[in-house]
Amino acid sequence: MTEPEELASRLSRQQRSLIAAADPATGRLPANAPDAAVAGLIRHRCAQRAGRLGAVYLTATGRAVGAGLGVAPRQRSAPAQDRSGPFAPATGDEVAEPLAPPAAGTAHPGADATGITGPKDPGAERAEVEQAWRALLEQRRILGTPGPAPWETRSPDRMVRAVALALQAAGVPPSAIDSSRRRTRTGYRVHPGEAGTVRVEWTGPADSPARRYDEQRRQLDFCAGVLLSAGWQSLLYRSGQVSYLGVTAAAGSAG
Repeated sequence: MTEPEELASRLSRQQRSLIAAADPATGRLPANAPDAAVAGLIRHRCAQRAGRLGAVYLTATGRAVGAGLGVAPRQRSAPAQDRSGPFAPATGDEVAEPLAPPAAGTAHPGADATGITGPKDPGAERAEVEQAWRALLEQRRILGTPGPAPWETRSPDRMVRAVALALQAAGVPPSAIDSSRRRTRTGYRVHPGEAGTVRVEWTGPADSPARRYDEQRRQLDFCAGVLLSAGWQSLLYRSGQVSYLGVTAAAGSAG
């Protein structure tokens, strides 16, 4: 019997049902989950509270138990398409140029509500992200690691990609820049932090709400919960007008 199977056998039926009911992308437990059942999952290291509101998310251990119960990651119907080169998750520093104003009565294909060039095929891009995330989870399962695999933390660049993939797979939008490195889109930005850490910021154009402390804090709270469910632990910091998460592999992972 594997460790997740043994742990699942010690959980109550209600606790196993809560794991199965968790959001497949973020790992967040239902808001109306019974306190006693939640406390039991936390005691068994299957869940943990995150953020100012104390929302409860599955940990990497909880996800492993869920996989043993047959809980599959959320999948969408968009078919994967062939792409040239290996998949690279968005870190928030990719270039997305603002579009020139369209002619009256027309709209730019591929532009989002902010007038920024978006992916030409969002469905295919989403399928590619989910395929990469499922592949990473399968590698962790094969290696028997409850959190990030050793290769995910082997270098700052690998850590950045692994953390960015966890956020992108949960549907958190990445930021973007133009050719002058000005922010053109609101979302997360992931880049190397202090030794052994990755830094996650919430940022956007100069006049966007993302530049406010309260908005940064709110969005980073959510990101911290998503990352916790993916096997990463975060601490919130503030430097001047910028709030950010310092992210490391969760305690007990193989990374």
